[in-house]
Amino acid sequence: MSLASTTERVVVAGLLLAAMALAGCRGDSGVDPSLSPDAQAGLEVTRALGCISCHGERGEGVEGLGPPMVGLIGREATLTDGRIVVINVDYLRTALLDPEANLRVDWEIPMPAYDPSPDDMRALLAYLAEAG
Repeated sequence: MSLASTTERVVVAGLLLAAMALAGCRGDSGVDPSLSPDAQAGLEVTRALGCISCHGERGEGVEGLGPPMVGLIGREATLTDGRIVVINVDYLRTALLDPEANLRVDWEIPMPAYDPSPDDMRALLAYLAEAG
């Protein structure tokens, strides 16, 4: 896997900031009645952390920036070290805390690591498990 150049990282950071600014301009309430309260809280955490900048408003993914983050549980992923893993809650937890631990071959843009509170982590995982 090639490391992104400084210029590429600056461009990605600029795109992230612009997308985060635009995300704050939404006119809807953002409530999804199909989600449990925990998963709804997780959706709000994705907005607060800026995840939607790369992964989309509803976790559907943004072409060229970030893969879908919903509908992944149970799917297989090929990692850059050649392993094929089944995505589960533990995989997603690791992806949040240490994104470079299990890099997928189909996405090379580095994701920032997060250190959410235990409540935010529980909510995020509930959202990722329920949505999509």
